[in-house]
Amino acid sequence: KEMKQTGLWDEITTNTLVKAAVTALEFEIAEDILTNHTVTINGERGVGANSQNSRVRKSRDHPNVEAYTELLDGYAKSSQLEKAVGVMQLMQKRGVEPNEYTYTCMVGAFARNNKTRQARKMIGYATEMILSSSSSQRRRNTLTPTFNAFISGILTENSSSDTESKGQSSHAANVLEALEIVQEMQDLNIPPNVVTVTLLIDGLGRCNPPRCLEAKD
Repeated sequence: KEMKQTGLWDEITTNTLVKAAVTALEFEIAEDILTNHTVTINGERGVGANSQNSRVRKSRDHPNVEAYTELLDGYAKSSQLEKAVGVMQLMQKRGVEPNEYTYTCMVGAFARNNKTRQARKMIGYATEMILSSSSSQRRRNTLTPTFNAFISGILTENSSSDTESKGQSSHAANVLEALEIVQEMQDLNIPPNVVTVTLLIDGLGRCNPPRCLEAKD
């Protein structure tokens, strides 16, 4: 209250308090903070924001994208997928562009909840965003965690795939899809890392029977 009255509230305050609220599972408080303290997209001050520090930077990231992503991820990890999707929609409405981590959180949430089509759509958005801004290998590398989130999500033990109805076991179908997504990574020159390999080996090892030879390869 004193910070608002003295004009000391800025985007760092917003991001820090939202993170604290989400950690405490006080999602309504986090939403209230974002409602009242999101920096506006035209660079004007949000309620209680500091005029010098709160203007939208010329860089790609919105100053409050971190806070929105924290809330989205909090909802997702609390098994409130619809609420997480709602935060994504709210970001769009308020002009807060998602970044790589936002998409990674959303991909993982969809994949864990067997929404593979939506997860793949999010991967597509993230890939387009990164590659349209720069085709450098360094930028491509930032997409690896997003693809890993998909692989991790579909290989969790409670996941089931759309292809299960075609006669394959749920896990076998998910492993097949994981292998396909790795191929897509390679086609886009997005390098798998040790996390990617670990997830695949674990998934192949949990097949019945275990696909040990493929895991070794």
